[in-house]
Amino acid sequence: MSNPKQDLEISEDQDITKKFKRVNENDQDDGRDHQKKLHDNINSIFDEDREKFIGEFTCKDYTIIRGYINGNGKQLRLYYTKLEPFAVKKATVCIIHGFGEHSGRFLHIADQLAKAGCVVQLMDLRGFGYSGGPRGASTIEELHQDIQVLLKQANKDLPLYLYGHSMGGLLVITLAMRNPVLNIAGVITTSALIGFPKDRKMNFFKAYLVKALGKKLEDIVINSMIHPTALTKNNEYIKKCFGDRLMIPFLGMNMAKSILEGTEYVLPNAFKFSFPCLVIHGQKDMVTNHYDSIAFYNKCSSKDKTLKLFENGYHEMQHDEECDELIETVKDWILKRADRAKPLGLITKLKCGLESKKQGSKIKKFIIFLIIVVYCYYLFKFRNHPLFQKSFKYWIISPLINLYIQYKMLG
Repeated sequence: MSNPKQDLEISEDQDITKKFKRVNENDQDDGRDHQKKLHDNINSIFDEDREKFIGEFTCKDYTIIRGYINGNGKQLRLYYTKLEPFAVKKATVCIIHGFGEHSGRFLHIADQLAKAGCVVQLMDLRGFGYSGGPRGASTIEELHQDIQVLLKQANKDLPLYLYGHSMGGLLVITLAMRNPVLNIAGVITTSALIGFPKDRKMNFFKAYLVKALGKKLEDIVINSMIHPTALTKNNEYIKKCFGDRLMIPFLGMNMAKSILEGTEYVLPNAFKFSFPCLVIHGQKDMVTNHYDSIAFYNKCSSKDKTLKLFENGYHEMQHDEECDELIETVKDWILKRADRAKPLGLITKLKCGLESKKQGSKIKKFIIFLIIVVYCYYLFKFRNHPLFQKSFKYWIISPLINLYIQYKMLG
């Protein structure tokens, strides 16, 4: 940690766990209101008191440590949160948030896992939340490096589980694929960004332009086209999203290129994934595609794999009426495996990013692209040429004829 810890005792009125107890005893509302209050309580402890932005805070069941850790980049610091239970520690869970959000939106899940004996680590990825880095400009390789930094904070004597939501799901899956000997105990994904619903898929031409020009036009900002009412059925939480200044729905062309390539990488290479996995998705998710999660589940090589679908689940079930069941599913899945899972051990340098394509393939694509550009240029330049008027055959070959004529003239 780059800042010294503060050993502060939270007062009875501020104790997160006691606030939960009062909600459980006195609240007679439905499950949705109950989960909303749980989420609001744990976040309000930090939102209302700016002094709790960095430091160590003691609660009834666990200690919360918050601060900055050094990332892999020039002057890059990443905002880190750790919940460490006082009871016997059974496992470590690293939670990776999705696109346009931050780790603070998963504190209520971290609270429940910590009470069950899990050390929980969360981090704002670079370019998101309170972390450094330009907004919406990160590549999968850079985000993998952030996860590697988070893994290195973990207790090497405990088994470790990676939990990723949406884009975070894409990141933990691809990182596991690239590092098949990584000694993690399992991977959990919720609403993983493995593909898009049919009405949100890019057409071939647009996808080709993003991949071909994304790196060269990385400063151009594009809209992620996510509409908030597709996230959750909880109207109060939708309102909260609009007030969260850390949620940014825009990204640069290079990040869009990287994410698009990541989604295209997963299913053809799913056989490379062999870790125990719990795949969770809502069947009414309009941001990511639950059929892609099913396809990944069927194609991956894991011997221990579980698929959990929520019939009425939207994209963010952790902020919806399915929250209780989702947390219990994750918690039970971890605890049933933690006792027999191997400890993490030491983390060596990981392979980050997607497998690079062969240089010859890139050159071939560039040549094809150049030929298409030149061909279109000549079609436009000589659109009034007499050959265009004869037949479709002459119309197609006319640019080649003109190129040949110009070559002869130069000769």
